[in-house]
Amino acid sequence: MNQITKQAKYTRDQDAELNIESIISAPLIALSKANTLMLNGQALSILSQYFVKVKKKKRGKYKTSSKEVYKPIMINMTLTKYTEFQGDSVKHDVIFQVPLISIAPINSIAIEKMKLAFNLDITSTTSYINNSNGIIERKAQLNGRITNLNHNNSIEQQYSKSNQRSLKIDIQAGPLPLPLGILNILDIYSKNIQPSNIK
Repeated sequence: MNQITKQAKYTRDQDAELNIESIISAPLIALSKANTLMLNGQALSILSQYFVKVKKKKRGKYKTSSKEVYKPIMINMTLTKYTEFQGDSVKHDVIFQVPLISIAPINSIAIEKMKLAFNLDITSTTSYINNSNGIIERKAQLNGRITNLNHNNSIEQQYSKSNQRSLKIDIQAGPLPLPLGILNILDIYSKNIQPSNIK
């Protein structure tokens, strides 16, 4: 008897009406949060993979409010050059440093499109007085619920319950152009690559 009571306690009422604005905005809010988490993750990934934190020098020409600054991870590359000197071929090894971020692919992916497909039943209508900006007006408020699936022979094999709800979300993600700040950083690093002779 106690088990039956517990099961009934946690039964969800799918026929309960909700504000239609909330039904429509809930997937959009979830999309915005997912997009924000993905973009923040990409930014933190760039900082952790291509930069290291170093303590700011007390004596420096620049001043920042933070005690730590980001320093790009550099890789050493060598270039062998041969020159002719008094009939002999002289070998010169030249080493130069390249920021890792300038040669590594950077992901910039975000959700581009989202399509929502569901049917709503308006169960009740009401209104409320809106007193914003000193203007009193009466606005309509619609309450409803997502309708049941339209069953056919193929769907009935998959869904045995007649109260199955239908909410279809199609999401398309694609690459975004690199931010202007990243492009400027890459341009600065590329212009400051200077080779030097190996001792």
